[in-house]
Amino acid sequence: MRGSDPFVARRRLSRRLRRLREGAGQTQQQLADALEWSLSKVIRIETEVVTVSLADLRLLLSHFEVTDPEIVEAALAQSRASRTKPWHDAYKDILNPEYRRLLGFEASAAVIKEYCPSVVSGLYQDRPYAMALAEVAGEERTGFDANSGSTRWVDARIRRQELLDQADAPTVHLILGEAVLRQIVADPQTTAAQLQHLRDLAERPRFTVQVLPFDAGQHNGLWGPYTIYELHDSDAQENILFFESAASDLLVRDDPALGSQFERRHDRLAELARPAEDTVSILGDAIRRLS
Repeated sequence: MRGSDPFVARRRLSRRLRRLREGAGQTQQQLADALEWSLSKVIRIETEVVTVSLADLRLLLSHFEVTDPEIVEAALAQSRASRTKPWHDAYKDILNPEYRRLLGFEASAAVIKEYCPSVVSGLYQDRPYAMALAEVAGEERTGFDANSGSTRWVDARIRRQELLDQADAPTVHLILGEAVLRQIVADPQTTAAQLQHLRDLAERPRFTVQVLPFDAGQHNGLWGPYTIYELHDSDAQENILFFESAASDLLVRDDPALGSQFERRHDRLAELARPAEDTVSILGDAIRRLS
């Protein structure tokens, strides 16, 4: 089962507790005074800086008079999940904190929408293609050891893809720029194998791939790649945006307006792209050109 990443569990629990306080009409200072806590402790809990102990959580639930057994157990489960170690903890020496937060949101997403203008992004890369790109990215990422780190960096990317094989895998809508089909990475054989991998993914349920042709004209996708993670949860309905480059990663959350802007951008690119039912044929033609 997905959705139990500790970072996301802590975020959802923090948001739940903040809603309970606001529903009770209390300020953070009033809550701190009532529980004889420091104001900073309340702030750290509500801003996801710290995890909430089970003892403190029970105290908070009692203070807000939450007695429904299902709600209490859901909150306690989130607290327990927030203390577990995710699989990517083993790679924390080579994956920056922002990228690890991304992995948490990704593992919990119900829908992933992504635009790749020039190269295939990490969630859909096969190993040889990922290794070739790792050699380039390794030259620009601070603290990256190309001699010892590239293989583990790729291992982490391949491990990340296991969520696509799960029974409750997210729904994916991937838009590829035509340049992805023409950009040689490593050599033609490596590129052809990567395109075949995409072709296989395109035939999976809940997986839609479209190709945006060069002749689509000017469009907002020219500004670069992006990923939208839609989190559907009874406590938190939100969009998370991720922007990746060779040198840095940017994760944008708590910005509904920007999330809506990129949803509209993705819809527009989908209108300009070739129909999804043409994708297998388009990728097949591209593979034959590389053979």
